[in-house]
Amino acid sequence: MPKARKKSTIVLKLFIFLVVLILALVLFPKKTSEFSFEYSEVADIEIPENYPIHGIDLSHHNGVISWKKLKKSYLFDSVAVKFVYLKATEGRSLIDSYFSKNWEDAKTFGFSRGAYHFYITTRDPIEQAKNFCKNVRLEKGDLPPVCDFEEQLGVSKSKIQKDVHLFLTYLSDHYDIEPIIYTNPKLYERIFQDNDLFNRYHFWIAKYENQ
Repeated sequence: MPKARKKSTIVLKLFIFLVVLILALVLFPKKTSEFSFEYSEVADIEIPENYPIHGIDLSHHNGVISWKKLKKSYLFDSVAVKFVYLKATEGRSLIDSYFSKNWEDAKTFGFSRGAYHFYITTRDPIEQAKNFCKNVRLEKGDLPPVCDFEEQLGVSKSKIQKDVHLFLTYLSDHYDIEPIIYTNPKLYERIFQDNDLFNRYHFWIAKYENQ
């Protein structure tokens, strides 16, 4: 994902993980598979049109966030950032160093907030789920948790399917809500598309440049 030019201009460029998440894609998916995009000078990326609700995701890579500036930022016209997804955990034990502060600040400044876990295929899925659940306490109004799946790391398709399903089931039972799976088009087609285990989940499909 595109890098940020300055840590202070968090909306303009995100270091790794500047992805525009459209909440409407989860709650109100479009009937067509094609989406039109409009260039945002503020974010310096193309953003899906015709959706009133937009959000971004943040992690320690973005450094200290200017939440006041973010609150006043508009992607284009009257479209502002309404919600944020924050990296919480990775693997069995890693906790994002900025998560605790970002989590509280997002609430303080009136953003809808969600948390995500960076999933590692070579680590135990239940231990990863426990790491996330131990560090993320969802409150009323918070967004569903997200499993960020970006790398296969040589692990077989069947094992990944089994393990990711275990991870998602653990989160579902813990929070009493279905998690969202974040991935890219190639991994979606390779790992998830043909498996009925994942039909119950919503997918957040990343649109990288040139894809």
